[in-house]
Amino acid sequence: MDPSVLDDMMNHINDESEEEEEEEEEEEEEEEEEEEDDDQEAEAEAEVQEAELEADREEDDDKMEEDEPNVPETLEQKSTAKRFRDLYMTKVTQAFGTDLDIIRQEPNLSGPRLNILIDSLEAGIDIFSPLEQEIILADEEK
Repeated sequence: MDPSVLDDMMNHINDESEEEEEEEEEEEEEEEEEEEDDDQEAEAEAEVQEAELEADREEDDDKMEEDEPNVPETLEQKSTAKRFRDLYMTKVTQAFGTDLDIIRQEPNLSGPRLNILIDSLEAGIDIFSPLEQEIILADEEK
């Protein structure tokens, strides 16, 4: 075999090998770019989701502000609220006296736990509007 033919074949093989390597490098670069694009898309999507969550939180905060119990504004409303609280707590302690007595006798019922119990019992007051409180007080006074 002629050495020049052999050289040509070797050069051809080397050229093909180099072309394959270049193609592989290009494919790797394209894959890296696609991964970067995917990462950027994921980051953008995460930012959108974060913005949506923040908007939902703000909306929930606004709703919570709207849902806050009616805070008495006048002295008469404060008086009604206090009278209703006293009546409500009296009715609750009468209705659940035996249960409350059992709870009261527990050794773990310390100051903070007692405060939680009282706050929990008072939480039921919030379901009554100021008008309902006035009606209940007026009915009770009859």
